[in-house]
Amino acid sequence: MSENPSTTLRRGVRLLDYLGSVDGDVGVTDIARATGMDKSLASRSLQVLAELGLVEQDPGTRAFRIGWGLFVLAAGAGDRRLRRVAPPLLEELSALTGESAYLSVRDRNEVVTVFAARPPRVIQAVDWTGRRSPLATTSAGRALLFDHDEEAMGRLLAASDFASSLPTGPGDVAELARRVARARRAGVAVVEEEFEPGLVGLAAPVRDWTGAIVAAVNLSGPVFRTRGRKRELAAAVRASAERLGTALGRIGDDRGVDPAQAATAGDAV
Repeated sequence: MSENPSTTLRRGVRLLDYLGSVDGDVGVTDIARATGMDKSLASRSLQVLAELGLVEQDPGTRAFRIGWGLFVLAAGAGDRRLRRVAPPLLEELSALTGESAYLSVRDRNEVVTVFAARPPRVIQAVDWTGRRSPLATTSAGRALLFDHDEEAMGRLLAASDFASSLPTGPGDVAELARRVARARRAGVAVVEEEFEPGLVGLAAPVRDWTGAIVAAVNLSGPVFRTRGRKRELAAAVRASAERLGTALGRIGDDRGVDPAQAATAGDAV
């Protein structure tokens, strides 16, 4: 008599759930004991999961670990969820602040804007949807670099990436790394007239369920309208990015954010 498919599915999910909760490789005996399964049933289920790429088995020790196939599935689901969840959050952010709100991602050494929510104002930032901008001199670029150290930024960026910077922008990788470090401690990147005269940008990273940065939420507005509001705008941007990360299943943490700096993130540019 064949086994009920729902029973087989539940067993597979239980095995994946356990392997996802432990560090390192685990032998089938220990897996069976931890999950309360018969060893032979656990072994057969693990072999099926291995064939599907959802778990991997070390050829030497025969122990199991979560497979890359599961990460691929999760990443695909995250991307779709990001595209579905982000628009209403950005519309809300734009309505709250009265400024243009964007969702941006990194493509190698450039920022690509994938969604924009714009308020009904006469004077507002250019709609960058579908367009590319530099990592070094934009708030979104800085937020997307939060997990990069100076060496990693050096590998990613060339001297030409700083050529279009205004005088207020970073002149080299070392200066960029210092500015990113300050922004990372505050949890928000604030850029004023480095990319475009008269333009202020504020951005915070969006992290997925693994803690990796997958996008940035950013606001753009003219200097005259953001003057005296940067602390308020910085808090709104960070809150929106955190809400989007939570919607993606992110486990909340502060990633070393300094509460004092976060409270005054918009004061330092």
